[in-house]
Amino acid sequence: MLTNGDAFGSGLASIGDFDGNGITDLAVGAVHDDDGGNELGAVYLIMLSPAFGVLAVHKISQTSGGFGGTLLEGGFFGGSIAGIGDLDNNGVQDIAVGVQLDGFSTKGAVWILRLAADGSVLAEEKLAPGLGNLEPGPESGSQFGASLEALGDWDGDGLPDLAVGAPVDDFSKGSVYLLHLSGSSWTDLGGGLAGTDGVPNLQGKGALVFGKTIDYRVDDVLGNALGFLVVGFGVANAPLKGGVLVPTPDLIIGGFSSFGWGVLTLEVPWPAGVPAALTLYHQWWFVDPAGPVGFSASNALSSTTPD
Repeated sequence: MLTNGDAFGSGLASIGDFDGNGITDLAVGAVHDDDGGNELGAVYLIMLSPAFGVLAVHKISQTSGGFGGTLLEGGFFGGSIAGIGDLDNNGVQDIAVGVQLDGFSTKGAVWILRLAADGSVLAEEKLAPGLGNLEPGPESGSQFGASLEALGDWDGDGLPDLAVGAPVDDFSKGSVYLLHLSGSSWTDLGGGLAGTDGVPNLQGKGALVFGKTIDYRVDDVLGNALGFLVVGFGVANAPLKGGVLVPTPDLIIGGFSSFGWGVLTLEVPWPAGVPAALTLYHQWWFVDPAGPVGFSASNALSSTTPD
């Protein structure tokens, strides 16, 4: 239900025939929606009828639609929207949503939302200065995400691309960023084990496509700690070193060390010959004297190769 001051219509985009009735449907932003906090914003997916009536409405906000990210007060989530095609090959249109201010820092952000057929969010990924492979990316205060435009498959890799406006970037000269999006979905499975600096936080980015690379980044790691990457074809959820080994240990790669400031990054070229629609499970383990038996572990991630 809309309330006074929600600013419904702040952002607007076609999402194609989302419900399969032959009529183009809409995504509409309401940047001052207060679900879960003051002016966090929301997006409504509007299913239209041939008579221009509304058949169904699906709301996505901090408290609705399966959205699992964290929105900041005053962020203007929904101020810009783009229908970006089917990133995860599940037959459903996905969307990008701009957050022009992303809280009162005004740095801005874009959320990539992978949708289910019922309009709920299957997975979300935040793109912002320092996140989502945007390095160095737009500067703080740039209002990255103020405008969005879907580009189709601009670089010919079979995946949709996106143009993002940042009108206050570069001392208010303004910039446009061309983003080559990943078709692979990464899902956080939890399962971390705290060490000296807390639970190591693993993020995975990139398309699981031959010729591309995937990127691991682990934050909150003990500086100069020895790390081991565990990749499995299934889920073990087995007790190990006081924690939980989430993947089956089908591949263990060692010999990596975190930087002195407690971050580990690794770029891996994706090999040829990996089957389509294959789900893999990833977790990092570190030698850390503050762990229960001298180890810490990151959260685990799953990722799936495109169909």
